[in-house]
Amino acid sequence: MEDKLRPFKKGESVTNKGGPNRGYTSTERTRTVKTPEGKWMNVNTLWKTHNGTTRDIGYESDDFVSATARRYEERTKRYYPKYDTLFEAVAKAKARSSEGGSGSKESLTYIPKHGR
Repeated sequence: MEDKLRPFKKGESVTNKGGPNRGYTSTERTRTVKTPEGKWMNVNTLWKTHNGTTRDIGYESDDFVSATARRYEERTKRYYPKYDTLFEAVAKAKARSSEGGSGSKESLTYIPKHGR
């Protein structure tokens, strides 16, 4: 696992090479994963490496995606919102997608650790 991965920022995108969205641009892709504490979070799967290379972690295991997000949270003190139910997390992800993904607003927030 790479320690210096970061999620895409506003304005960054990839052109999809396959599947139903082939040829279209994605500014964000997300996976909804369960945290070790039993909460749910929507994690960006398009990340940049320390040298600017795009890395799509969406094909990795839930554990890998969750661990990558948690390491990023610990390093930056920026946290993904956590949800009590899968239904709530998926509804938030769908709403964010319809608003334009990472092109619309920041997915991470500065939240004191005790307030998550």
